[in-house]
Amino acid sequence: MAVGIVQGFFLPGVEGFFNKFAVGTTNIPIAFGLILMMYRPIANVHYDELGDFFRNTKVFGKSLFQICLRLTVVLISQLFSKTKNLRPVPLIFFE
Repeated sequence: MAVGIVQGFFLPGVEGFFNKFAVGTTNIPIAFGLILMMYRPIANVHYDELGDFFRNTKVFGKSLFQICLRLTVVLISQLFSKTKNLRPVPLIFFE
């Protein structure tokens, strides 16, 4: 982060350089940096425990219900949206 602040302070044209790599509203270097930052937590998934997850019908059922509920809410919100853009859906957690 400090490197970015120093670059912005001492190299005023660096913002325009990085904006060249934007696709729509997504800045590709920032997206790439976020993926690199999140790789470690994502890679910590214990794949050997996935079988236990699928065998536990209570947890699997709740997860499946959450996914279906979110998709339903998104589809309904798109039907009634004037802009037809995908709106964020609040996270729903069951314990």
